[in-house]
Amino acid sequence: MLTTVLFAAGWSAGWLLPAAGQAAATGSAGVPVPLSVNGVRDLTFGTVFAGTPATISRRDPTRAGRFEIRGFSTEIRLDFLLPEALRSPGGHLLPLVFGPGDADAIPGWSREDTFVFDPRTPLVAVIGRDGLLVVRLGGTVDPAPRQASDSYSATVILTVFYLGT
Repeated sequence: MLTTVLFAAGWSAGWLLPAAGQAAATGSAGVPVPLSVNGVRDLTFGTVFAGTPATISRRDPTRAGRFEIRGFSTEIRLDFLLPEALRSPGGHLLPLVFGPGDADAIPGWSREDTFVFDPRTPLVAVIGRDGLLVVRLGGTVDPAPRQASDSYSATVILTVFYLGT
């Protein structure tokens, strides 16, 4: 049995204003620099077979999810809200699993400083000197032996905020 699965997430992303006692990052003129978080590419599983798990590596150049975070070069916190399953229009669920090594954060200026992490756990990272941090996301779907053949989707939410003092 063939199951067509497309993780066509309407990538949601956002940023939070600093909490009480935290200052927003500022540029050279002391003007606050807003964070920009863009979902560049969806995590796409393509066609999978019932009963056969399918894994997409965070390094996959065409199917891994990708976010680009732009802002002042300082510490930020990344929090993913990850679904436990993909859902079909008919209401069928397809289990989705994330774990250690399914995400990484790459400062735009240095591929050597790639930080691999578990997207289920918040991460403190540094935006690159060029104002860019790339975050890639992989994962695994685990279809049941009699998984309904359908198109499945879910939404991943990435919340990012400055950690300044």
